[in-house]
Amino acid sequence: MRRALFGSLLASACLAGAMAAGEDDPLEGLNRKILALNYGIDTAFIKPLARVYVTVVPGFARKGVRNVVNNLREPRTALNQCLQGKLDLAVSDAARFVVNSTIGVAGLFDPASAMGLARHDEDFGQTLGRWGVGQGAYVVLPVFGPSTMRDGVGRGVDLATGTRLYIDEDEVRYGLGLLGVVDSRSDWLGELNLPEDPYVALRESYLARREREVADVVVTSPEGNGDDAGAEPDGG
Repeated sequence: MRRALFGSLLASACLAGAMAAGEDDPLEGLNRKILALNYGIDTAFIKPLARVYVTVVPGFARKGVRNVVNNLREPRTALNQCLQGKLDLAVSDAARFVVNSTIGVAGLFDPASAMGLARHDEDFGQTLGRWGVGQGAYVVLPVFGPSTMRDGVGRGVDLATGTRLYIDEDEVRYGLGLLGVVDSRSDWLGELNLPEDPYVALRESYLARREREVADVVVTSPEGNGDDAGAEPDGG
């Protein structure tokens, strides 16, 4: 069944990539409504949870949570490195998962980084981009936020092949997903200085970032440190 799902998602991706994004943003009207819905969900639910999380959970425990969430992404990253032909990075990322899942106590700690195994973050949307599938139209997904038709299909493949899928207990599986969202949101609790039209700014920022990630462009931070564009910022 998983193979059939994967095949249908892949076919959808090819169709999505073949669709032109239109003159600018053919789904803008619907996207703006979903973005407003997402802001409402964030204001009423996710941001308050993140505030409580930061207040109640000490810093060392939050770091452990983040390590666990990142560790669960390692098999996905290794698989997509392999699909993109980056076999050396696939081996490195697979080794990170093994080291952190064992020595790191199920991912609570990150000894792999101390051993020189850098963390990356690759997904199936990036893989489709490397295969030449176009982004398609820009889409704002309920709850998940900015995406494209290609990345939306890629997200479906990531969910279908993700590590959490193999956790039998529903409470643990869904709890880890919610914890990851709340932990990421906890990085951005201050008042945001939003531009006049946050929708356009968010769209352009997302599309530009995804182009960099597909091309593996290294972005240099103001401190002069090079960050792998394929590595998703912890704050999401």
